[in-house]
Amino acid sequence: MSLKSILEAIFEFKEDPEKEELILFPRELFDDVESTSGLEATRLNREGAQQYGAGKYNEALKLFNRAVKIEPDNAFFWTNKGKAHRELGETEDAIKALEKGIEYNKEKELEGQFFYRIASVYFRIENYKKAAEYYEKINFKEYLSYEMRLRYSYCCLILKRYNEAIKYAEEAGLIRPSEKLPKEIKTEAEKRAN
Repeated sequence: MSLKSILEAIFEFKEDPEKEELILFPRELFDDVESTSGLEATRLNREGAQQYGAGKYNEALKLFNRAVKIEPDNAFFWTNKGKAHRELGETEDAIKALEKGIEYNKEKELEGQFFYRIASVYFRIENYKKAAEYYEKINFKEYLSYEMRLRYSYCCLILKRYNEAIKYAEEAGLIRPSEKLPKEIKTEAEKRAN
């Protein structure tokens, strides 16, 4: 595979619609929930996820808003709310909700997922500098995500950070080390970025 075709793959990937799973709690996480309000919030979140999955983002957002109102310190509900806002093109609201998710997140091993979701909002609106800032907060050693690495590689290309672009394209499996030709990458990326 030539570097030009690798760059094509990176740039074409950017255009793919993002399909993300919403966060649903494993049943065991709330088996011992004593409050009926907690169960109601979880039910609303699940219904919202069903609406989201059906592409009914306004309906999903209403349900996520109700879940957040009942349980305002639930990171996962805020995250799902943020993703619904993102699908509706409400970027600022999406980022605010996703940042609330980070604020309330008690599961540090999930932190990278929260950063990734904010990065994906910035990526979608082509604010590659802000997207890269959030990608940089992710410990890539913990995530085997091809998509994360590819998107970060794309941001690095646009920001003219070519060595990082090459590194993450390699990690995504698009480039073998023997195919490194930075001048060709730089020339092609500069043409596309302008």
